[in-house]
Amino acid sequence: MGTFTTLDGQSPVDGSVAQPVAAGRYGMLDPIRQQAAVVIGQAFSFKDSTNPADRLSVYLYGDPLARPELGGVIAQDGNAPTMSIAAATGDSDCATGIFSGYAPVLLAPGEVVKRGQHLTPIAVGANQGSWRVAAAGPAKSRQYFDNSGGSEAVLISADLFPISD
Repeated sequence: MGTFTTLDGQSPVDGSVAQPVAAGRYGMLDPIRQQAAVVIGQAFSFKDSTNPADRLSVYLYGDPLARPELGGVIAQDGNAPTMSIAAATGDSDCATGIFSGYAPVLLAPGEVVKRGQHLTPIAVGANQGSWRVAAAGPAKSRQYFDNSGGSEAVLISADLFPISD
């Protein structure tokens, strides 16, 4: 069937760059303008707006100002490789969003995930945007991980199957 690629948009020199699916982080949006502070691995949804200027503006999944569909997962971007990313309304030092592919996922405290289990994002509460185990979901774990200690900074990797347009 050949090698599938998607436009990545990571290179300021070359513009949109085709990236092979095997690279994992395919199907990316760069940058997205998160309207609230976010943490790497959280789920996001696009701003509920018909204004073209809001096309890449996002909120945490479940926010009342966002669309109800999952948009993707927050990935690393900006000037420093840190877990926490401040809110941003401009196009510089924003987050990257992975809407399809192999993504880091921030587990809710207490979650124990086995490879192959489904994950779903939490829509409300203190762990909004984090992921938990579910019977089915938009992500499938690639690794085993025990987050029973409740660390906020622990990431696992999952194949992301978004439910947004």
